[in-house]
Amino acid sequence: PPGTTGRIAPLDGSAMGKASAIRLERELVLVDLHPGFAVVKSEYRFSNPSDSTVTLPIGLPSSGHYEVDIVGRCSFYGNEPPRVLSNGHPMDVSNREMPPMRPLPAYDSTMAFRYHSWTQRFEPGVTTVTVYLTTQNHLSRLVRGDSARDGNAFGYVTEGDRSWPRGAAFSQVLFRLNGELYLTGIRAAMPGGSFMGNMRHLRWNSLGDSSQATPNLLVWYEGAPPDFKYGK
Repeated sequence: PPGTTGRIAPLDGSAMGKASAIRLERELVLVDLHPGFAVVKSEYRFSNPSDSTVTLPIGLPSSGHYEVDIVGRCSFYGNEPPRVLSNGHPMDVSNREMPPMRPLPAYDSTMAFRYHSWTQRFEPGVTTVTVYLTTQNHLSRLVRGDSARDGNAFGYVTEGDRSWPRGAAFSQVLFRLNGELYLTGIRAAMPGGSFMGNMRHLRWNSLGDSSQATPNLLVWYEGAPPDFKYGK
């Protein structure tokens, strides 16, 4: 399973209706990619043009699966609880479980079994939500037919953009390669042809296109072996 996180989004149908009043102006995801794991900081800038406060149950998947072009289905599980700040103030994050095979409404093609959630207030004007977390990447395995290959992988689920009006106005995911990891150790970055970079950095960005969902991302790389001591 690749280490995975994703765009925050409303968690149920009634919340998605209220979300129509909220605009996701900017998404910036900073990924420190290491052999075996990643340290991630995601920052979301929202605007509420109304004169009223909108309160929504918000979350991001901690276990489930999602689709990536060419690769197919990616399954993941067991993300640790993130640290979440709203305009610099810590939020109370809980772990919630959904019935098996029930889709998380915020992610069109994603079937999430568990997610991290909190209650988010959008005051009139601008709200900045910041999420800090780590992902465990060293247990990834690519399976095709009777063959399998071990490696490290990091995924980012972007299809939550369908829960916000017109998606995200601007999205950017920046990767910094650490330790003994260099561009030559990147086996694949999906979707193909959508990344730029150099020996120590990768960049993916989107200006937003309401006509179609933003593709999910996956970076497959040479890193730590399966017996890597992630707990340390």
